[in-house]
Amino acid sequence: MFKQGILNGISYAVSETGLNCGRILIFLPGIGAFKESYIEHVSAFSDLYSAIYLVDLPGQGSVGEWQIGIMIEQLAELIRSFDSPEIDTIDLAGHSAGALAAITFLTNYNSRTEEKLAESIHVIEAEEALKNLPSLAGTGFATSLPEVKKVRKLLLYAPPDSFDIVFDRIYSTGLSARSEKAFRRILNSAVNRPMLFLRLFRSSRYFRFRLNRSGKPSYFKLVINDHRRFLKYTSGYLTIFEILRGVSPAERESILDMIAEKEILVQCGTNDWIVKPYLRLRRSYQDNIRISGNIKIVMHRHLGHMLNRRRRPDINMNLQMVTNPDVIAESRVFITG
Repeated sequence: MFKQGILNGISYAVSETGLNCGRILIFLPGIGAFKESYIEHVSAFSDLYSAIYLVDLPGQGSVGEWQIGIMIEQLAELIRSFDSPEIDTIDLAGHSAGALAAITFLTNYNSRTEEKLAESIHVIEAEEALKNLPSLAGTGFATSLPEVKKVRKLLLYAPPDSFDIVFDRIYSTGLSARSEKAFRRILNSAVNRPMLFLRLFRSSRYFRFRLNRSGKPSYFKLVINDHRRFLKYTSGYLTIFEILRGVSPAERESILDMIAEKEILVQCGTNDWIVKPYLRLRRSYQDNIRISGNIKIVMHRHLGHMLNRRRRPDINMNLQMVTNPDVIAESRVFITG
């Protein structure tokens, strides 16, 4: 049973399993997905942890506008609050943008770092931005947080190696010129109404998708208060996998050392549009993700961000990766290994 809680404006759900093993799991959702979307998944690990936490995204229950840097800062705050001498190790898990936030957390790529990079944001090509990276000194980037010390393993489900595959920079530039009303109609037509249609088949007992009625644009369940700010941020954001190609050799070495200290499992699907489901592009994705020898990548056939037709067509966009029995089995082996 998951109990709801709020800490300094951060919304979370916790299941205290009663197991006294000194190990907890914290799960970060993908963009547009509520924490309830992942209950079925993390419940499969209830015999492995003393407590499991699910966190709502900024703007979807937790305070703040959604961005990766704010997710990282809120994760650090939660760990500081939940940590105790009885906890020996912390495992982090995340899906899609949540997976990206989890691995980025290790390097403290926070909102201050993102603000320093703002002059490189909203360029058409990420490679151009990487040639002109400003100095990131003083932002805390590439310095180890105390909250990272107890982190042992990371379970990452389909982390994007670039936001350009999710929010294409060319399209984002064009959409920025549209009105809020037009942008809302586009998202409803391309994203939200197709997901609403699937409700005709079956809905989750934990999560039921509905169209947002506030009049604001929404991306699944993420309400976008300022669509131009959102598009500028997503179209220009450089992932940790990209930024490694532009930082100084000393910063790169420091970042890779932080990542190499942890055990990391990445699970993706061969049909995933975020993973670029063509053989050559899929290899490129794996090369981009495998930045350290301690990162293990498992590709599951016929899986991805979209719904798994072999299982119930839940309304949330994450059902396929997070309820697939092969994905769960691989995760359990990794956790207990």
